[in-house]
Amino acid sequence: MVTKNIELSNPSKNPISYNVKLDGCPDFAIENDTVKIEPQQQYNFPIKFQSRISQQVKGKVIFTNKKETNVQAAAMVFELASNVYERNSVDTINKSTKLYKPAQIEIELQNPFPQDVQFNIQIVYEQPQAKKGKKGEKGKDKNPGKAPTGEKLAPEPFTCKSQDLIRIKRGQQANVQILFLPFELGVHKCNIVFTDEAIGELQYTIIGKAELPEILETFTGDCNSEETLPFKKVLNFRNEKLEAARNQIMDKAAQKEKLAQ
Repeated sequence: MVTKNIELSNPSKNPISYNVKLDGCPDFAIENDTVKIEPQQQYNFPIKFQSRISQQVKGKVIFTNKKETNVQAAAMVFELASNVYERNSVDTINKSTKLYKPAQIEIELQNPFPQDVQFNIQIVYEQPQAKKGKKGEKGKDKNPGKAPTGEKLAPEPFTCKSQDLIRIKRGQQANVQILFLPFELGVHKCNIVFTDEAIGELQYTIIGKAELPEILETFTGDCNSEETLPFKKVLNFRNEKLEAARNQIMDKAAQKEKLAQ
């Protein structure tokens, strides 16, 4: 919970009183619905905020004159807006697979809220930063992590195998299947965000490691010690593993498009 104060002042020679009303998102809260400010004094009026979701929510605090004296205080309105800059993950899942080889990740999603929920599933992929150039090298990329202009980005390695919405009853759990299919070597990270705007939000983090791809073919030959054995082999530039991975991604995108219609 976060508490912020609105600083009010009374420059007059008489006390002034306000009725206070809070409108908007219930994530904001006030302790008192009236406030009295003595002459020539200041008053810090506290606003409490308890976030349920990371998306921005808004509210308003309205101060109107409370007729206790002959002083007529002007009405005031303050707009409130949340700024949640970080989520805490319920769990972090690590998974390794070879390049172009799909790996299934299962999240056991528990409903911790005191009522049924309908979660919207969002995958937030953290794009790996581009490798830095040599020291003193000219033409450094001013936007690390972004592909140079004209360069095609590889497909994102994480996709949700289920629908984008999932319903879970109070006290129950459900399994959510995530597909990890990397097209680039290295470590990939994403956050799986489950949001019910009326109730709350959960997050799981997945860290996937893409290792060297499976061997396509092995060349063998016999020769005597300290002799050179030349290999002559026609290389097949068609990568069946890569094509199969691309087809799987395209089929998944087509299924999502069909469900959205």
